Amino acid sequence: MVRLILFDIERISFDDFISALLKIASNRCEEEYDLDSGSNGIERARAILNWFKRMGFELFVNRIPMPKDVSALKLLEKSDIEVIPGKKSDISAEVVSILSEFCKTLRQPFKIVEVREFNGFRIIFGETFDFDEIAVLETNLDDISGEILANALEKLSKICLDVSAIQCIGKKGRPAVIIKALCRFDNVERVAKTMMEETGSLGVRIIPVRRIIELRRIEEREIEVFGRKFSIRIKLSSSSILKPEFEDVKRIAEDLDLPLLVVYREILRKL
Repeated sequence: MVRLILFDIERISFDDFISALLKIASNRCEEEYDLDSGSNGIERARAILNWFKRMGFELFVNRIPMPKDVSALKLLEKSDIEVIPGKKSDISAEVVSILSEFCKTLRQPFKIVEVREFNGFRIIFGETFDFDEIAVLETNLDDISGEILANALEKLSKICLDVSAIQCIGKKGRPAVIIKALCRFDNVERVAKTMMEETGSLGVRIIPVRRIIELRRIEEREIEVFGRKFSIRIKLSSSSILKPEFEDVKRIAEDLDLPLLVVYREILRKL
């Protein structure tokens, strides 16, 4: 499930936009960023929207009326925000700047959880799911050694979305293994061929499935770990919030000559 915030805007001034953000932001957000003491409007807006992203919300905006302000139009040149042709509005460049930095146009259906009405626009809290379609490839094996199985899984892991081996009982009570691989449809033949060649299997089942997936993104950050600075990739999603890339954690642990678990916990603490 994806938690989202949708900005539904027809007209808006920057002051009204900041006022609305302050109203929907919880007291925890205001305390954490000290929003009422010296920060300007842009800094306040960024702080609040960053806080919502940290809380696992995806930020969207409906298609907006064409801004009359030329500088606002220029800001939309390389953004993910769509505009409504022929419908003009007085949306300020500052608002467009914030929206284009944090939001993209929403195209998928969603369930409305809460609606907040303001002067000329709405802020809508909602929930949605992101779907895609993949293929599941399976084969049963009851005559394969551990070494060959391990090699097959290693080869498949390089070309699949995911691969696993599941122990089971086969015909005549023989111990067996089910190899299960997930892949895109355009990669099915390659995965099936590899699965049969590397295991000696005589056939592979191909099952089309639809799955619910999290909206995820990867950010690169600089972090200080035990007195040294490192660049690390962070996976962010609406459920797990954040997770450091394992290979980066491993690299940092090797550079520091420290146990991986110690470094992993320190990185989580700093994040």
